[in-house]
Amino acid sequence: MTPRKSPGIDILHAKIFQQHWDIVGLSFFSMIQSVFNGGDLDPYFNQASPVLILKHRNPEMFVDFHPIILCFVLCKLITKTIVQRLQPIMSNIIAPAKTSFIKD
Repeated sequence: MTPRKSPGIDILHAKIFQQHWDIVGLSFFSMIQSVFNGGDLDPYFNQASPVLILKHRNPEMFVDFHPIILCFVLCKLITKTIVQRLQPIMSNIIAPAKTSFIKD
């Protein structure tokens, strides 16, 4: 994950988790593995918060903002793992009219 891209809802960047992977890595891996083995993800980690980022200094209209959703790094990791696993078959499971979501 990009280390200093948008922070999570907990205001933590992925870089913090990367730098301290020796401390948090096993817990993260166990939680992600549990989800992929059919376990539930604690609803706490599935929270998201919409945020508007200024596109320039003097916003006057809604289009002057860039909306993003902040979510926990754990959810980002789970989502990225799912996307990577589905990538080889995406063209088979996504309708042709929806191909804007498929890489290349």
